[in-house]
Parts: sequence; structure tokens; C-alpha cells
Amino acid sequence: MLKKKSNKNFLYGILIILIINSLFFLGSSYFGLGRPYINFDYFLVLFFYALGLRFIAIILCSVFLLFEFFALIGQVFPFVRFSDFIYLSKFTFDAPFPYIMVMGLSLLLFPVIIYLFYLSSELLGKIKVFVIFNIVVFSFAVMRQLIPDYYDGDKYWKVAKGKLISSVTEYVLTYRFVGFAEGFNTEFNSASEYEGIAAIDFLSETIDQYENILFVINESWGVPINDLVQKEIVSIDSFKDFEVEVHEINFSGYTVQGEMRELCRKSVANINLKILDDNDFSGCLPSNLKLKGYKTYAIHGATGNMYDRAYWYPKVGFDKAIFYENMSLDRRCYSFPGACDSDIFSVIESLHRSDGKKFIYWLTLNTHASYDMRDLDKDLFDCEIFKISGHEFCRNLKLQKQFFHNLSVYLKDKKDILVVVVGDHEPRIVDKSTVHEDFKLGKVPVLILKR
Repeated sequence: MLKKKSNKNFLYGILIILIINSLFFLGSSYFGLGRPYINFDYFLVLFFYALGLRFIAIILCSVFLLFEFFALIGQVFPFVRFSDFIYLSKFTFDAPFPYIMVMGLSLLLFPVIIYLFYLSSELLGKIKVFVIFNIVVFSFAVMRQLIPDYYDGDKYWKVAKGKLISSVTEYVLTYRFVGFAEGFNTEFNSASEYEGIAAIDFLSETIDQYENILFVINESWGVPINDLVQKEIVSIDSFKDFEVEVHEINFSGYTVQGEMRELCRKSVANINLKILDDNDFSGCLPSNLKLKGYKTYAIHGATGNMYDRAYWYPKVGFDKAIFYENMSLDRRCYSFPGACDSDIFSVIESLHRSDGKKFIYWLTLNTHASYDMRDLDKDLFDCEIFKISGHEFCRNLKLQKQFFHNLSVYLKDKKDILVVVVGDHEPRIVDKSTVHEDFKLGKVPVLILKR
């Protein structure tokens, strides 16, 4: 009888451990985030509970849960430093409702999960906890040592995905708190020549023939599978007075990497650009245009502290960088905390009216995931007509349509101008089941307008 009860307790204890890991794994899978199947950290919690050190176990469990949350949210917004995370946390209650719900449920689950660990250790007993702990430690060590590529392919913002056992806390300490440079070999702490095609390659010989250049990197602008969707989004007819070129280029990465691709034709292994040498910023497009008599401006609706743009924009050759904190605007938008793209046109206009040749670079913001409909002033795109299957992609397209409509209105009376619009990367879509139906992976479009 006692043996049967012991076996039942063992099964209950193991089941609780599996439930805890499953909750996090299923949640991360739903949002398309990386996470190992089993987080090694929680077995340390069990270990200290089994030793009777409950206070230490509770503290460790709380820390590990915070690290888990920190690691997952860092994949949605791949911030470089903890200060970036603090900045974003100020806008928690302005986030889309599903994100607020997830964060709220996570906070409510904290005490529940702590209690479940305690219950699991009680059911298993000391001996079984120690045996399980040693098995997990041994398995983790074997995978780290005997499988050379156990971490290969994982990027600093992406927790090991598809791995059986890994430590989320180790990831956070190595790639977040300890710092960027320490997380990479020094050979990767420099920029190399970008080997693919960038938007600038389509006009390198003619770019300095225009008095005014507006160069736009359009957040999350992708290439739909259905060509008619892109034609409707861009509304080529709205630019009938322009000479129009449309291209597609291959690219997979994050926004800062897309910026370096276009501004400097450089490829960077990470987005902590503070670690780069000044030589890595030589020969960038803004610097080259300054030598040809252009005044160079950069505009971005988020704070200049995000991804250190206030630091490295001057290094690529911008005379002046304008960020959210430099703008006097009456409202703020939601897809990513900052200015509304529709309001940025007034900032661009003030620069456009200044004398002399001008190169204006604009990194848009409101088409950032999660494509918040509170940023939609004009609903000009009907997803039903094109049978768009994914709600996220539909929201992205509506916001993209609004951007190109506003751009066409702004450009109506502009003369002697070259406009380049290029996507930074493909749209980020949580629902992975529809991505192949909606847009081409690893491709971004280029629109060139000349008048």
C-alpha cells in the first residue's frame, strides 16, 4: 500500500514539473518565441525545497520566473541593455490588450507556480528529488559537451529553441546582464561588407543628381504572395507623375541590421553597435553625400536611446538626428512607443523647406509588430477582398496602406526629388501557420520614385 502511494506521489510530482515547463513552452510556441523544452533552472528550485531551505527556494523560483519573462519579452523587442527594457516597461498599459493579458496572467501565476514546486518536492521526497536533479545535471552536461552544435544557430536575442534541456538564466546572464561584447567572440565584434543586394545598389550612379533625397526604411514591409496585394498597398497610380521602379531583395534579420545594410552596406553580427570601431562606419551613404554638399538628417519616432541610435547615427554621417524626445507632437502611437508616422511628415516638410541639397533618412515606426489598430487613422485596405487569412498580416497591411497613402499625399507637389522606400525585414507574425500563405519569407520590397 505504501509502495503504491509512493509511486502515485512520484507520478504527481513529475506531472507538476512537466505542467510548469509545458505552460512556458506552449506560451512561447504560441508567440513564436524560442525556449528549450525543459528549463534546467527549475530543478534547482526543487533541490533547495528538498533540502528544506524553503526561503532560498522561493527567492530562486521568483528570480528564475523573472528571467524567463525577461528572456521571452526580449525576443519580441530585442533590446540591447536592461535600460532599454526599463524604458519599454513604462508603456506596459499602452500595449495591445492580448499582451497586457499575458503579462497579467504571468504575474498571477507566480505564486501558483512557487506553490506547485513546493508541492512537487513534498510528493517526490528528498531522495527522488536528488536523483532527478543529478539525472538532469548529467543530461545537460552531456548535451553541452558531446553535441558541438548544441547552441549553434542561436542568436543573442533568441533563447535556444528546440533544445531538450537548457538554462534560461544562463542565457540572460550571458547575453543580457553581463553585456553584449562578453557574449560573443571578438571576431564577430566588427562589421563586414554586406554581400547581398541593398536598395542603394539600384541607384548608386544617380542618387546625387537630385536636390532632395528622401530615404525611408519602412518597418516590417514585406512581399505578399499575391502581387495584387502589393499593388493595392503601394497604390502605384498615386505616383503616376513619378518615374517608378519596384524591386525585391533578399534579407533576414532585425531592423538595426537592415539599417546598416542600407546606410553603410555593412553586415553586423549583433545590434550592439557601440562595440564597433569608428572604421566600421566609414564609407556610409550619409557621409558620402555630405562630401557632395548635402545636409544629412535622420528621423525616427522612437527615443534615440533605443539601440543607441543617438550614438551611432552621427558616426554614419548624419548632421542632425531627430528622435521622439526632440519632437513637439500632441500624441503618441502604440505599435511601438513613440511618434505617429503620419505626424512625422510635418517634421520632414520643415527640413524639406530649408535651403540647399538635403538627404533625409526616415525609419518608420507604426508598422512595427504587433500592428496596433489604434495607430490606424484611415482604414483604406479591405483584407476580405484579397482573402487574407492571418489577422496579424491584415493589420500590417492596413497600416502599410495608410503609410503609402500619406506618402503619396505628401509628395504631390514635390519637385526635383528622389524617394526610396525599402523594407527593413519581413513582417513578424506570431501565427506561424499562415506565414507561407501570406508573404514571401526572407524578402523585402524596394520602391524608387524619381521626379
